Amino acid sequence: MQLRIYIIFLSILMLGCSDDTTSQDEPSAEEDELLFTDISYEGNIKPIVQTNCIACHTDPPNNGASIPLTTYEAVKNAVESRDLIQKINSATNPMPPDGLMPKETRRIFDAWVTQGLKEN
Repeated sequence: MQLRIYIIFLSILMLGCSDDTTSQDEPSAEEDELLFTDISYEGNIKPIVQTNCIACHTDPPNNGASIPLTTYEAVKNAVESRDLIQKINSATNPMPPDGLMPKETRRIFDAWVTQGLKEN
């Protein structure tokens, strides 16, 4: 009986000491692959902008949008000078205003920035 209690105690102790350092904010293996995939405006970012942003950020902008996001240069400028990445990641005032884009989509933008904002 004491042996059983001892084994149960050790099992609980070992489970409690397991190394569970995975955070919800850490990228999954698929997301991590983005760092090794060529991300470009034409291939990856433009379709996201057309789906999520162009309703307001057309040329001329409407629905209260301040700038158009219709070209590579406009989106690049918005990233470099207008805090676009912070805006699409803002939990309190996200762009688009109807809610955050999926995390995977936002990570594509992050990878694009990390890789140097390539056009093609």
